[in-house]
Amino acid sequence: CTSLRIVDFSPQLLPLRGQTIVTISLNEHFKGNLREVTLADVPCAILNAIDGLVRCRATSIEAPRQGKIRLRFDNSVLLLS
Repeated sequence: CTSLRIVDFSPQLLPLRGQTIVTISLNEHFKGNLREVTLADVPCAILNAIDGLVRCRATSIEAPRQGKIRLRFDNSVLLLS
């Protein structure tokens, strides 16, 4: 069991056209390989994930959305936010 959680993320709002770099700060370092990041069920291309800090590039979407940030590691999925 882990106590991993999001401390902060920015930007809080993303343009529909995508291509925005999103930074997700976690409360602790994570173990394992980060395989996937989704923002409200929309993929966010991982740029790097080091020492509790994840950066990804948002993809474009057709309409505004709200939802959770999901991080999928080798053997687990964490729903955060």
